[in-house]
Order: sequence, then structure tokens, then C-alpha cells
Amino acid sequence: FLTDSDDAAVARAMLRDRGITDSSVEAFALGYAPRDPFWLHSFLSKKGYSSEFLQESGLFTRANPRRALFAGRLMFPIITQRGDVIAFGGRILEGDGPKYINSPETILFRKRNSLYGINVALSAIRSAKSVVLAEGYTDVIALNQAGIVHSVAPLGTALTDEQAQLLLRYAESIQLVFDGDEAGIQSTRRSAEVFERKETQVVVTALEPGLDPAQLLLNEGSQAVVDALSSPLTVLEYLLQRSLRENSVATPEGKEFVLRELFPYITLIQSEVRRGESLRLVADYIGVPVEAVRNDFAKHVRVAKDGPNTRGKAKSDATGTRGQRQPDQGLT
Repeated sequence: FLTDSDDAAVARAMLRDRGITDSSVEAFALGYAPRDPFWLHSFLSKKGYSSEFLQESGLFTRANPRRALFAGRLMFPIITQRGDVIAFGGRILEGDGPKYINSPETILFRKRNSLYGINVALSAIRSAKSVVLAEGYTDVIALNQAGIVHSVAPLGTALTDEQAQLLLRYAESIQLVFDGDEAGIQSTRRSAEVFERKETQVVVTALEPGLDPAQLLLNEGSQAVVDALSSPLTVLEYLLQRSLRENSVATPEGKEFVLRELFPYITLIQSEVRRGESLRLVADYIGVPVEAVRNDFAKHVRVAKDGPNTRGKAKSDATGTRGQRQPDQGLT
């Protein structure tokens, strides 16, 4: 349908406008769901599939089991590392509705266990022993077109432990390149935390707000994508730079806010050396003595471990029996 149907002309136009090549269409098995929402049920029924089977396939709505879930959409098959098609994502082309919809979970498809593009990327991931984790379907395709073949994406949600474990079967190093908007920043942080808990170090490519790999490829070409990924940051550098963009450290309150944003990630670092160096780096960036940062970090760890009631105890200990505040050894 996608390559020769008149109905799919709008899909082909979108692919051209987004710079997605015929080679990518073939490699990622992109397709098109006809506008007629009842065509698919009729087609599959004629092939001998029972109504009961089709109802459980995830291809049809629950409200009307003859109506296709995907209609008039550009289709992105979700394919396992073994090459089995287990679900789909569909992008709207015209009219109203959600930009993307995905197959519901079925006996074959568990979103938290699946990654987009793993079938195309697996050989390159094994060879490089590394993987680039992007945010969406078109980002993976754009990275592939730029020659960064070892790239995959979670399926529109935060990275799960299962997805991370799947990647770590084949890769030793991880690079994150999510969108430069607020949602992308939060996805970067959550994904980094998942890998940190598994004691896997991660680097991050920081894109400008409103920019993603697909848009970068379209605007500036393959070399710009390669260049963007060639100078990654550590997770701490990335989080620190983002926090400093949004918070002034000219005041004690601003310094404290930056620390509150960074401490949860630093807490996850298992290596005492890396944790100590991280605290020193943060102290240098915000311009306070490293001992002050270490003291405040120790307080954060105690509260995280023992619960918020330790705040009240710490405050009582600091003020003394006569309510006189004692010198604070933490952040100043």
C-alpha cells in the first residue's frame, strides 16, 4: 500500500518531507494503514483468520471488533531481535486524533520488554558493544540514515528495567540522545537512573530545546548528527548544565535548589570514588566549599534512608534546647 496506493500518497509525501529514504522504508518495513477502517478485517477474514483470533490480535478496537485500530496512518512495525513482528505504532497523517497510537499489549507484545529498531540495530550493537538510545521511531531512522546504525528507542514511555537489561545483553556502553524539550530532559534523567542502578555508566548528547535527531538530520544533514554525538557529556555534567540554565547560583537558595536536583542521581552512584568526584565537581560549579556539599549530601542520604521525620530531628538538634540556632555546617 505505502509504495503504490493512491490512498497512501499523503504518507509518501510525509516521508519525503521528513527526509526518510526508500532504503529506510525497506529496512524498517514501514507501511500504511488504509483509510477504510473495515478493510483489514475483511481482508484477513478472507485469508481464513477467525473472528476470535482477530479480536485478540490487538489490530482492532474493543468497541467494534471489525474496526481497525489503525486507519489512515503511517505504520511503524515493532519487530523483535529475532525478526518477529509483534505490534505496530501508527502516525496520524490527516485530521484529528492522537499523533501516535500503539498496539495494545497482547500475548506476544509486552511494551516494557520491547525496543523499536532492535532488529535493524542488533548486529551493529554487538559489533560496537555500545548502543545509542533515542526517543522515537523517526529519531532511530534518522540516526540510522546518518550512519549511526546501533540505535534503538523505547516505545513512547520511560525506559524500563527490562528494556535496559535487554540492551545490556549486547552492549557495554550506553549513549542517550533524547529530545531537547522538558519531556526529553526528564526521559534522559530517568533512563540514566535505570542504568546507574545497574552500575552501567552512560553518556548523554545534549540537543537544543525543540530539536531531535530527526529534525537535526533534516535541517543540517548527516554530518551534523554525527558531530552532535561525537562530544557527549557525562550524566552529571548534563544534569548540572541543565540545572544551571534554569537556576541562578548567585544566591544560597539557588545553590541549594541545584543540589536538590542533583543529589538523587548522585545517591545512585555505587562507586565511592565517582560519588566523591561528583560532589567535588558540583561544588566547583556552584562555587561553594566541597565539605559543605558533602555535609548537605550526607543529610540528603539520611533523610532518603530514614524518612522525612529526620528533618524534624535534624532541625531540633541544630536549634538546641533554648531554640538558639547553632552554626550550620552545610551549604552557605
